[in-house]
Amino acid sequence: MKSGIIEFDCEQSQCPAFGKCHLVPTQFREGKKTPEEIILFLGEAPNQSEASNCLPFWGQSGELLRNTIRKLNIRGVSIAYSNLARYWPRNESGDTVSPDPAATKACLKHLKADIERIKPTKIVVLGGALKILLPAAPKMSIARGQHFEHDTLGKIFAIHHPKFILRKNNLYEQWRTDLQLILGSDTLLKKETRWSKPWKHRLLTNIDEIEKYVDFLLTNPKIKVISCDTETKNLNKRYDNILGMIQFCHDGKNAVAIPYHHPESGFTIDEYKRLDAALIRLFTQPNPGFKYWIFHNMEFDFRMFMNFGLGIVKFNRPLMDTMTMAYCQDENRGKSGIEGPYRLESLIRDYLKVEKYGDDPEIARLKKQGRLLEIDIERLATYGCSDSVYTYRLFYNILERAKREDYKTKLLLLSEHWFEPVVRMNAIMGSNGFWVDIEQLRLLNDKKNSPITKRMAEIKDWWPTSKFARKVNNLMRKRELGGKMKPLFGRVWNL
Repeated sequence: MKSGIIEFDCEQSQCPAFGKCHLVPTQFREGKKTPEEIILFLGEAPNQSEASNCLPFWGQSGELLRNTIRKLNIRGVSIAYSNLARYWPRNESGDTVSPDPAATKACLKHLKADIERIKPTKIVVLGGALKILLPAAPKMSIARGQHFEHDTLGKIFAIHHPKFILRKNNLYEQWRTDLQLILGSDTLLKKETRWSKPWKHRLLTNIDEIEKYVDFLLTNPKIKVISCDTETKNLNKRYDNILGMIQFCHDGKNAVAIPYHHPESGFTIDEYKRLDAALIRLFTQPNPGFKYWIFHNMEFDFRMFMNFGLGIVKFNRPLMDTMTMAYCQDENRGKSGIEGPYRLESLIRDYLKVEKYGDDPEIARLKKQGRLLEIDIERLATYGCSDSVYTYRLFYNILERAKREDYKTKLLLLSEHWFEPVVRMNAIMGSNGFWVDIEQLRLLNDKKNSPITKRMAEIKDWWPTSKFARKVNNLMRKRELGGKMKPLFGRVWNL
């Protein structure tokens, strides 16, 4: 099909927009060389500029989309632009409003005809168009970069509308990355595409192989860091949870999953004792060859080991957390409006240019329901190992970014000597828990009747007459304060 406008006529007199419709058509642009893909971008409805020029995605927002696609240097991809509704929806004041649902439904007839003619390999819906097609879909800050199934259109991809990006300039790079992933742009840097290379994994269910693997991790001099991740029954950090599987990656290419309390693990009681001993040795044996343990959301995994598994509190190497490292390097990301800005899937999508969870919605559903361990052990191993692989790659990606900004040394020091002990301490304190008597708290907060207030009053009367207090006061005055200590309780003591 050659580049051009796909003209159409509308005779649907029952449509609410009939007679005032601008009949904005679909525009098709043939790609360079031999097009292997045809991508259709779908907006919600034309705006005033599009209606005036009778072209989809015309004006400021359309120019942003077209220019960005042009700068991405696409080859072998044809692009089509269209809208769900073909008229400019506006109110009496001339302001653009959401299209009439009945009119949009009538316009879908023309869209279907265009799709049959173009035969797009991908359909990308922009902004509010997603909610029109799928009312139950999440908001765009969550949906962006993901695909959904539509009864008529099939698989559709969702990204922000360019008019939203014009208002939120700080999201442009994220939006451009989403376009790169959808279009398969040639401009992705080789340094970044290596993060998405294929990887392998193994599931170890033989206790002898597990012990051999532990020895390998502890003694191999080539291993610098080990990433680790856990799969659990649910996301509860304190009670009613099960540590089902532990995954490791030592080189960014090969991952190993070890089932712990997964229903299909099949270990005997004696084998569980050997498994515990091997894992405890791996995490606690002094002076191993590697330098760091790498986690993402280290507090959660730490508490899983402490509360529902091995009972480990002190590890043999510092625990580095890619979540806090990403925060240290780019704290403004948390203010950018990105949904879950430091979650693993968000970071690997934006930093590594990898869409990780695109093809297994069942796992996402069971994870939310706290039923993750119901997944077949082989399938769960694949899912969990991907976390450990991409956590490993993310660690080095963050370090490379920090090195370019001359921030690498400081980032490692902050992560190892500040965030690691603080997060670990918070995890220990949070896991211990505490019981609170609400009535007692209310009494303590009462300024007149609080037992603390009464006791302080007693101490205030007793303190000036205490020999011990006078002795301490004298020492402080002479040795620490150089004789400049102010009188306590409004009185000058005779010392």
